[in-house]
Amino acid sequence: MKNKNDLLQHVKADYKGAEVAKNENDNKIKQWEAIRDSKLYGTEVDGKSKYVSDLTKNLLDWQVPSLVDPFVSTPDVINCKPFTYADPLIAAQEEAVLTHQVIQTADHFSFMTDLMTYIAEKGTAFVKTGWMFQEEKREVEQPLMAIDPMSGQEVVIGTEVVEQMVTTVNKPTRLVIDPIDIRMDPTCGGKISKASFVIHDWETDLSTLRQDGRYKNLDSIKEDIGRDEDYEQKDSTDDTFKFEDSARKKIIVHEYWGKYDLDDDGIAEPVVCAWVGDVVIREEENPLPGQEIPFEKAVYKNLPGYIWGEPLAAKTGKRQHIDSVLHRGIFDDMKLANNGQTGTKKGFTDDANLKKMKQGIDFEYNTTMADVYQDQYRGLNQSVFNVMAKNEAAAESSVGVTMMNHGTGGNALGSSAAAVNATTSSSAKREMHIVRGVAEDCIIPMLKKFSRYNKEFLSPEEVSAITDKEYIEPKNDNEYDIKMTLESAETRVAKAERTGFVLQTMGPNMPPQAMTVLLARYMKLIGELDVSHMIENPEVSPEEQQAQAKQQAHADKMMELELALMEAKVYNEQAKGQENAVDVELKTAKTETERAKARITNSDSDLKDIDYLEKEAGIPHERELEKEERKVMNKSQNN
Repeated sequence: MKNKNDLLQHVKADYKGAEVAKNENDNKIKQWEAIRDSKLYGTEVDGKSKYVSDLTKNLLDWQVPSLVDPFVSTPDVINCKPFTYADPLIAAQEEAVLTHQVIQTADHFSFMTDLMTYIAEKGTAFVKTGWMFQEEKREVEQPLMAIDPMSGQEVVIGTEVVEQMVTTVNKPTRLVIDPIDIRMDPTCGGKISKASFVIHDWETDLSTLRQDGRYKNLDSIKEDIGRDEDYEQKDSTDDTFKFEDSARKKIIVHEYWGKYDLDDDGIAEPVVCAWVGDVVIREEENPLPGQEIPFEKAVYKNLPGYIWGEPLAAKTGKRQHIDSVLHRGIFDDMKLANNGQTGTKKGFTDDANLKKMKQGIDFEYNTTMADVYQDQYRGLNQSVFNVMAKNEAAAESSVGVTMMNHGTGGNALGSSAAAVNATTSSSAKREMHIVRGVAEDCIIPMLKKFSRYNKEFLSPEEVSAITDKEYIEPKNDNEYDIKMTLESAETRVAKAERTGFVLQTMGPNMPPQAMTVLLARYMKLIGELDVSHMIENPEVSPEEQQAQAKQQAHADKMMELELALMEAKVYNEQAKGQENAVDVELKTAKTETERAKARITNSDSDLKDIDYLEKEAGIPHERELEKEERKVMNKSQNN
């Protein structure tokens, strides 16, 4: 095996090689964050307005919930589709397990909110998958067995308490990672599956590493090692705070997932290597099933061939700048007005009465009130507000977001119903395009990794405990495909309205089974999942069960009687058939007898006819004459 220095040099070379692409994207992220945070542009002038519009932040606040909603609005978003008709049971089992792990027991809402916030604000986000296994020693009561001397069989004679290792945690893990903490193979064309390596930088402490159990050489880490200068602290707004004790002092771990020839056999194996400073704290072959890199990537706007995506601010930055300029002009113009100030003509009144007027007390004046001037804000040209409204509408339409009560409404594309529908449909399509991209490129590949992890790390008993059904052993890895049912709120409302209309108009005339299916679907669309489940799986009362049992017994008895009747009919028909067969044989014999008699009769008749003809022809007389002649000739020869 190669030494650690060779491996460390190899992974550090990849770490350095990915730095150019990473730094370029990090600089863009800083610009996008400045737009989001409405930071000053650097061209401000003292004495003038320095207002910066928060248009991008407002659009983010509206779009992120719309992107999260399709993933969290219903618990049955995960669907395992069997490839053949023989695989529905194993597909249903895996669907139940994944739903339990991802939706029911994990903080799925926070996970999706973090993921969508990262891609909307920074353009790219990564998800790191893994597996968490924990066990602890507990006292467990188990039966005490002994051999019965009479029967020779093992019987329970009591219980005893023993210490056993009990599994407390055994589940897949997922973590949303900031793109600034990732370095990726710059030659992969933006595809995780084609990346030769991915490097994750993360902040931790020695205490946490020791508790994990997978890391070594921790005592070799220098106590005075500090954070990397390029690493951005995210868990605190106070960058000056530091723990003084070595156990809790924050350090940066660089974790490399890629390929390297550990065995020096000329073949690069999938490996994981983690280091702090110049100390390798983890070095082994990739322990995950399939030995795949445990990262998935999601983007807001995909740029083909690039690792990093673009966020919402890349589209709205210019519009926000225009909005800021327009507002600054308005504020500067209003600032020049002496609003609320009062001017009087000289000689309007004396000093004593002028003082009373300023104090709001009754006063006397020499001229007319026309000599008093009240200043106020000057009216702005309406075109300013038109430009602002059009600029905001353009920003909304570019990202497919409609903010409440203003911006892109139905009238933006026209006042007709078709225009209103077009605006809503365009917004929904844009958002669903982002949602489907995240699902196909990140969430579904993550679920497929979880499925492979489950086959490796979950026992049949654990699967049965989740599904509450008997475990089904998978035959291979190609029994089902994992998909997601993602619908926006508008789509679900439209489906619910159409289904409700069908139930209202066709329900009374539909078959009961079809009515039940549609009603269950309608309840699911409006969010009444418990009602939908109750309709699909109705509970039967004991009285109804007894009635059904009686009906079933009556039906079974009637079936037995019908079978017995059919058997009797068959036996009767068979007997008739046998009787008919005997009749046929008898009739056949009689026919043969009659035929024989007919032949005899015909033969006698023929002989009589021949005898008559011979007599008419004198043949018998000629025969007698021939006999006499032969006798005479015989006598002559004898003499």
